[in-house]
Amino acid sequence: MGTVSITGIKPGSTSLKLTAGTVTKIIPIAVTAAPGLSALTITATAKQGGGYTVEDSKAPASDETRRYMVTSASEKPTVAYDTVCDRASGWVDWPADNTIQGGKGQIVTVVHATASGAKARALGEATLPAPLPASIQVTPESLTLRVGEKGTLDVKVLPEGADQSVTV
Repeated sequence: MGTVSITGIKPGSTSLKLTAGTVTKIIPIAVTAAPGLSALTITATAKQGGGYTVEDSKAPASDETRRYMVTSASEKPTVAYDTVCDRASGWVDWPADNTIQGGKGQIVTVVHATASGAKARALGEATLPAPLPASIQVTPESLTLRVGEKGTLDVKVLPEGADQSVTV
């Protein structure tokens, strides 16, 4: 016979009984679950003046590094345990001040990866919210009216993507 292939065993302990004529051999088998990515909770908050503060629910282990990628929802990276998340693949080293750039609706994907080999060990993501209003642009900048006349002002909240709600 030579080789015996074993597949489809669930995690846990079992044994394999081999019999040849009157001779029997029992082989213990321990099956462990395949490693999986730990889940991270990521929060993204718009900063006054632009950018986002991104926070991670836990610090990377001492032999890990933290990296991130900002993409559209349709271009999110596919990450599994041991996926290489290096700079050559588009991953960016975590900023010391937790500040990243991006736009409303984009996705920030965060990984903890091994310091050697950049292999993924934990994963989380967040959707970037609308930026905070930084200024109000009004055209024309001044208006002169006589009693009973109407005027129109074009009002735009900056930066692009900020909530356009204005109270008059």
